[in-house]
Amino acid sequence: MVRGWTDTETLENEKSAVGFYISAHPLDTYETILERERIIPAREVYHDPGLVGQTVRMAGAIAGYREGNTKRGSKFGRLTLSDRSDAFEIMAFEDDLDGIRSLVEDGAPVVVSVQIRKRDDDDSVGLSLRGIESLEQVAAHSSKGLFIEIEQSSSFAPVRATLERKSGGKGKVTIRVPVADNKRFAEFRLKGGYKVTPELKQAVAAEMGVLTVEEV
Repeated sequence: MVRGWTDTETLENEKSAVGFYISAHPLDTYETILERERIIPAREVYHDPGLVGQTVRMAGAIAGYREGNTKRGSKFGRLTLSDRSDAFEIMAFEDDLDGIRSLVEDGAPVVVSVQIRKRDDDDSVGLSLRGIESLEQVAAHSSKGLFIEIEQSSSFAPVRATLERKSGGKGKVTIRVPVADNKRFAEFRLKGGYKVTPELKQAVAAEMGVLTVEEV
């Protein structure tokens, strides 16, 4: 039997085929992590005057990026992102451009630290970049681990192989396996740590014989 696409793979194929997401938003699978990391949605940033002057963390899927030059000849970038509430544009300056380029090339969702300001010309909200990193990296540091229940012992090897692709993180993984003619169960924790992200959780859940995958 052929393994089906994960949610992340489905969205990537939708974006590649028609240029936008159809079935969901890339941030949907990160909901728990966004809440845990206190990520502020764009709609709140644009409509809460109390946030002006503060530096907050936002997250979004990359919708566009372009660079230009100031009148003095220095480079700047304009990064357009979208979260589940709205699209938003961030102004970035020369020191941050290399980091942005690599993440834009990767195309995965990002977490940004931005300073919220009022524009001088029309008093609207403007955002200035203060830091950027991949959302998957943030998720890997945020999640504590996974609890996986498999249907039979033969499912262990492919599950372990999938996990090993994300080894080297801090997340711990516990696997529950049926024993004694499926009348009893054994639980054991794998050695080492894993970079536990929604993408990894989806990939494990897509393996044959996996009953449940829970973030713990």
